[in-house]
Amino acid sequence: MVELRLVLSRALKERRTKRGLTQTEVAREIGSSQSRVAKMEAADGSVSLDLLIRSLLALQARPSEIVGAIGASGGIGASEHAAPRER
Repeated sequence: MVELRLVLSRALKERRTKRGLTQTEVAREIGSSQSRVAKMEAADGSVSLDLLIRSLLALQARPSEIVGAIGASGGIGASEHAAPRER
């Protein structure tokens, strides 16, 4: 779950900077605060995965891009051939 949060956080920051937006501008777009956007980009544990995904969608991320990031992080859609985890 932590890796998924990191992947989504990096994707948010990358999308924001590629669009030339400040954290304050993103905050306005999603109806939040600049400090919340900073926490999202820092993968702060207090930020829900739902908020990260909704923010990416607000910045015009395609759902397929988000699913790809989730799959790359070992989450939903990850390879079924991966070695089983030890407990």
